[in-house]
Amino acid sequence: MAEKQLRGAVQLCQDRGRGNMTEEPKWPADSNLPSKEDPSPTDQTLYAAARPVVGELVVVLRGKRNERGLVLIPQISRALRTGDIHELITTGESAEPGGTLDRICYLGFCEIDTGGLVRRGDRVRLGNDLEGRVLGFDATHFPNHYNIVVWMASPRDGKESELQLGLPVVFGGAESDLM
Repeated sequence: MAEKQLRGAVQLCQDRGRGNMTEEPKWPADSNLPSKEDPSPTDQTLYAAARPVVGELVVVLRGKRNERGLVLIPQISRALRTGDIHELITTGESAEPGGTLDRICYLGFCEIDTGGLVRRGDRVRLGNDLEGRVLGFDATHFPNHYNIVVWMASPRDGKESELQLGLPVVFGGAESDLM
């Protein structure tokens, strides 16, 4: 029986990772998981404070798309581990978690030096000149990397922004507030 339950749990995880879930899993009545009355993991009021996540630009990209169809995942936060590399994409469009973006610009890839939790609404700074806010995350390339979508008033790609390799990238921080 235990082996059958384990196979079922593995299949559930695989389905979730591929987006094949068509309905919410049925949790046991006595579980300690959040109920509908409890705050949702997508509720920003759960986050009281978070240290900055710090990285460094390791690839500068150039390019824009006007019909990308990039779909934000429903979750408003992602844990970024030290050593992981993630893509930075900018947009001037607005979208809620689970929404779609078409007009995007490719900034680059950053390697995480100090891991932590990045949230929708966190400030993002590249060096001293470029600043935006985390709009959300796209998991198209996961588990290789996340696309971290950054809202900017005037989005542009990494080459247009004259980004340089080694530029510090900081998510959040003491002055960061949620959208």
